[in-house]
Amino acid sequence: MTKPKSSSTDPMTSDDVIRLPPLPPATELRQVGVGAAPIDLTALGERFTVGRVPRPTDPPARADVRLPSTQVSLVHAEIIRHATGWRVRDLGSSNGTYNDEGEDIKGEVAMLPGRIVRFGDTRVLPLNKDQCELRERLRWSMGLDAHRDVDEAINEIARNHPIALIGPPGCEQEELARAIHAASPRSKLPFYVVPDERTSRRQLVAHRGGTVFLDLGTVKMRHLVGQFVQAMLGIDREPPLYLRPIIAARHERDVRRLFLAHTPLSLPTLTLPAVRSRQDDIPRMLDDLMRRAGRRLAEIEPAARNALLRRDWRQNLEEIEKGAAILAAWIEEKRSGRAAAARLGISHETVNKFLRSIFRDLGDD
Repeated sequence: MTKPKSSSTDPMTSDDVIRLPPLPPATELRQVGVGAAPIDLTALGERFTVGRVPRPTDPPARADVRLPSTQVSLVHAEIIRHATGWRVRDLGSSNGTYNDEGEDIKGEVAMLPGRIVRFGDTRVLPLNKDQCELRERLRWSMGLDAHRDVDEAINEIARNHPIALIGPPGCEQEELARAIHAASPRSKLPFYVVPDERTSRRQLVAHRGGTVFLDLGTVKMRHLVGQFVQAMLGIDREPPLYLRPIIAARHERDVRRLFLAHTPLSLPTLTLPAVRSRQDDIPRMLDDLMRRAGRRLAEIEPAARNALLRRDWRQNLEEIEKGAAILAAWIEEKRSGRAAAARLGISHETVNKFLRSIFRDLGDD
């Protein structure tokens, strides 16, 4: 997760212009970078305290939520439910309570969904239901165990600024952009893919404040990006569209060249690694996808499972999903390639090509 440099008011997302609704309140609290089960906020009542796991020498005071750090006071802060969400108040802790900007919290302030709060040296992330779903989508795209990067990505996404998705094609960039939009205060506004023959400037003007997805890897649109960005920023005496751009590119330099040439703003970037660099994730991803179809990866012979791990998944997540579907259908159809192809509605040749890449001695069925 690459964070942006500080910049002036964003002409695309300025809250002075767009009055976006607040996000739904957080329902869970996660320790940043930790894969352990989150804390269920809905089960803690109207107010609760946060502190450290007590030591044998500590006095009897106990916090409701306990964090494993000596930099957190025994009873560090209080979190209170209000009609619009949660608020946090430091209780005179030794090492302070801070927001995601590093500012010391004095008094009682809102604990915003998706924005990191730090108690001493321990960071926590409040998430609402939509953000919980987004977090799982981010893990799928960034790494199943990349908990710190994923949590920090959510913190940047929740700022409602433009985002750059940097990675090879086939990492479900558009699907991820749609998930970001769905978890944002813009979710009731349109999501656009631009340039697109179905998206006109008139539509964009009529629905200012939505989200727009631009894939710079699409060759056909390269010559249109500059024109669109100028229109989005309000160049040539036109009012800005105040859209939130989510930009997909193979390299960060592509974003700088084709987008940032028109604005001084810096974008936070989310890195989406190629599947072939995520060897530990591949069997878990395949097994998860196959279980959704009622089968398990363990039903495949060990040699074939090893071949799947060595495979060069050139189409990334798209190819993983396709491969899992073929394997699940093939097992379900008693290992008949023709029946699996018919079940999936794809060609027998496509099914056989994939199966032969992992089963060397497979026949033509």
